Amino acid sequence: MRARYLTTLSCIVALILGILPLDIPFVPPVEQVHAAIDDPSDVSHLVLWLDADDTSTLFTDSSCTTSASSGNTIACWQDKSGSGSHVTQISGDCAEQEAGTQTCNLPTYTIDQFNARDALVFDRTNKDALRHTLSSTWNGNFTVFIAFEQVGTPAEFYSFFSNGTPAGNTHFQIDNDASGNFRWNASDTKLTIEAYSNTLKLYTVRGDSSNTTTYADGEQQSTSATTPGRTFEHYRINQNRNGNHLNNAKIAEVIVYQRDLTDCELENVSIYLGDKYGRDFFGIGDNYGFSAPYDNDVNGIGAPSSSCSPATTSTSAQSAILTVRNPSTMTPNDF
Repeated sequence: MRARYLTTLSCIVALILGILPLDIPFVPPVEQVHAAIDDPSDVSHLVLWLDADDTSTLFTDSSCTTSASSGNTIACWQDKSGSGSHVTQISGDCAEQEAGTQTCNLPTYTIDQFNARDALVFDRTNKDALRHTLSSTWNGNFTVFIAFEQVGTPAEFYSFFSNGTPAGNTHFQIDNDASGNFRWNASDTKLTIEAYSNTLKLYTVRGDSSNTTTYADGEQQSTSATTPGRTFEHYRINQNRNGNHLNNAKIAEVIVYQRDLTDCELENVSIYLGDKYGRDFFGIGDNYGFSAPYDNDVNGIGAPSSSCSPATTSTSAQSAILTVRNPSTMTPNDF
């Protein structure tokens, strides 16, 4: 069976779904697309890796000695990169650029959030945030990946990551604009990522020697021939540069590289995360156009354009009621 025959099969599946009751619970499709890396440490210049699904990195005290269990607040989220950049409870005033003194609190460890993976839940009303202050700042090219789910509706400036203080062109934050779009914000330069949604998302920002580019779920969104925000002083989790705007979010993973990754490396880290969390961070879904509400019920398989050689392919996709797998061949642009 040629892989392109799966397009016809997918259309038949859509028809089947159309006659089924609409109240069938939706289970997000699980993409079986396997990256050429075992984990983010296979890519060089990794300087921060926070993984909420690794319980050995979660502690209830800021000295990182008392192991956490589900429902505990987290005062230390250990860094797996080998850099020792553990993000911990913020002591003293957590909003340095605001008048008066504000105290930040701690996120809650919650299990089985995404494809049976865990996350930390941050509450902006409670001022939940964590931070690492770098012993020496670094400036230059970078790549940041954040897997998270927005909880509720964000207002302007609600932020879930920033790299220093104060606000200005020296540092950046990832926040929301006045129109409900998440963006990369370095004050004079702002790049849209996408409109917010209450589903697990992967946001990526890459800064090379000439440009800054944003990605959502592995696909490019915006780019600008500017290079602000390149000074990393802190890793501020769920907090903006001034410390006065936080967010309601479930944060699963944060990965930072001290260089701009190649297109193939971007693809591999995105695929690693998509495979882990059971999401399409590879762009397979762009090749299917079923009408709502069925367009997300069954994802497809195929061989989209790839920056890697050999090209990455998806050979199995699964929903709550259907699995499509094992094509006899898979050549570029077969779906």
